[in-house]
Amino acid sequence: MHDSMTEFKYKTEKLKNLDEYLSEELTKEDLLNVFENICKALTDIEEYMLGEAQLVLENKYIFTDDGNIKMILLPLYDRRNNLSILEFFKNLLLYMMVKNNKAANFAADVSRQLSDEESFSIEKFLQLISQIKQKNILKTLISQSRKLNPSLKKEGYTILRSNSNG
Repeated sequence: MHDSMTEFKYKTEKLKNLDEYLSEELTKEDLLNVFENICKALTDIEEYMLGEAQLVLENKYIFTDDGNIKMILLPLYDRRNNLSILEFFKNLLLYMMVKNNKAANFAADVSRQLSDEESFSIEKFLQLISQIKQKNILKTLISQSRKLNPSLKKEGYTILRSNSNG
């Protein structure tokens, strides 16, 4: 009798799995990038007419290489009876909140989006991640300008001045 078992091998020794990566000291931006990169991977596989149900959605099988997400897709695998993308993202958010207090900065917005199961889409989720990142950049710029000019009021506006010699 011949064994019909198929084996896939992936080279992962230089990569960190998602559990290891999320245990590091990460910024809010790093955490948001995890969501963003997973969404982009989902979008990319659709372009190749591959099914997202073939992705292995377990932190120990999702890898990162300098912040880039690498996921395992098994062509013979069907995850339909297991975790959905939405459930995976909810679990990932909870895991991030346990591992890193910076996740609390965006948890409410992300959680609100993930709780709307009927209208959830990868595109809308990517838009939300982008909005949160832009809001964070704006807060950082405002904070930096206040450090440069401490006389600016917290609620006030920054006035841009230019010197003209003429």
